[in-house]
Amino acid sequence: MKTNKKYLITLSFTLFTLVIFAFSGCMNPGSMPQSYSSSKISAKAVPTAAESIELSVSGPDMAAITKSIDPGENSFTLQVPSGNNRIFQMNISTLTSSFKGSKTANLKAGAIANISIPMALSGLKLVVPDYYTGRLVQIDDITGTGWIEKTESDYVLGTGEQLAVTDIAYDQFGRLYTTVFNSSAQEARIIRLNSIGELDTSFEMTSVNNVSSPIGALAVDRNNNKIFFSYEDIDYVTHLASVDFLGGSLTDYNFTTQFGAQYEPITGLATDNSGWIHIVMNSGSDWPGFVSYHPADQTKKDYYILPDAHDVMVSGQYIYIADPYSNLDTAVKLARVPLDYASDTNPETVTDDPDSTDTFNGPFRFIHTLTDDLYILDEPTTGELDDGRLIRFELDSANFPGSKWTTFKAQDVGKTSFDYYAAF
Repeated sequence: MKTNKKYLITLSFTLFTLVIFAFSGCMNPGSMPQSYSSSKISAKAVPTAAESIELSVSGPDMAAITKSIDPGENSFTLQVPSGNNRIFQMNISTLTSSFKGSKTANLKAGAIANISIPMALSGLKLVVPDYYTGRLVQIDDITGTGWIEKTESDYVLGTGEQLAVTDIAYDQFGRLYTTVFNSSAQEARIIRLNSIGELDTSFEMTSVNNVSSPIGALAVDRNNNKIFFSYEDIDYVTHLASVDFLGGSLTDYNFTTQFGAQYEPITGLATDNSGWIHIVMNSGSDWPGFVSYHPADQTKKDYYILPDAHDVMVSGQYIYIADPYSNLDTAVKLARVPLDYASDTNPETVTDDPDSTDTFNGPFRFIHTLTDDLYILDEPTTGELDDGRLIRFELDSANFPGSKWTTFKAQDVGKTSFDYYAAF
């Protein structure tokens, strides 16, 4: 008969470490005496508490094994046939995000194998920064399933601080970043949430002082462990700055020196894997609405389109830009350019939905999900109540912007309307 191994797996939910002790099973008659091996499997880089854990093992000449692991369990056992090319795959879901990873190993009686499964962020729940209502809203999908709503009363903030969710951003561990503002002290800072309901007090950023308004935009550089953000001081001078994942003091990039756009508020930021920061300024007709900056070598690219743009997002090989205002010079609501664009590149643009059955009101904020779908927080720029909504459609690199336009209003599930625009 085939040799099997019996694995006793112990989980540590702080480090998400699986320790496997493997013992040989039945041996063929006349073979060597029964022996054993042990393996250690670590699922790395998943710091938030798991809601569910799924483990599967597959390989040649064996039936696939799947195991749903209760995060409350301390240990469990598996029977895995020994052999080469055993593929261990793991999926972990938290309240706000999901992770996956895999590792291939050769399992043989008498051997000791240390198997480390690198976990990568693979999905995000929809979290809406609903600025004017002062809340964060999380839903599972465009139907509004799984609605969770949090306001400043759900977090222990500093004296005089208010939740100011002008923007949100995620790091590679699924942690969420947003902002708070103390108007009387003229101070603003970034906070980090392990989940939508759990403030991470280990992240302590030095407040930005002498500011006229909340921090305007956020973006995470996952390669360099930095959070980029923008703010305006009391003289309404625009600043681009960053802080690392450990918190502490900020680095200022002398934005006005680089671009000369002293009074142009930054409303949208996005980063890519090449170290570029893509910047949207609500600038009117005198300045480019979209520019890119590389802080490592201090190079920049100006792009003279969409002077009333509000947000920017990188997905795949493209940069997407949302313009809720559509000034007199253009009716563009959504645009995209390649990541390696030149300053004279003509963007692809749209003014309504892909199926011509609906139109944008005012696309303000991209909602990040790490999927092939594009989600936008959309509402009229004239600030009508009850018209805030989410729009979703599938991205299509060959057919911009995509297909399957779907909308969702908070009222669809009996909640107060999204109202992001009113304060801008």
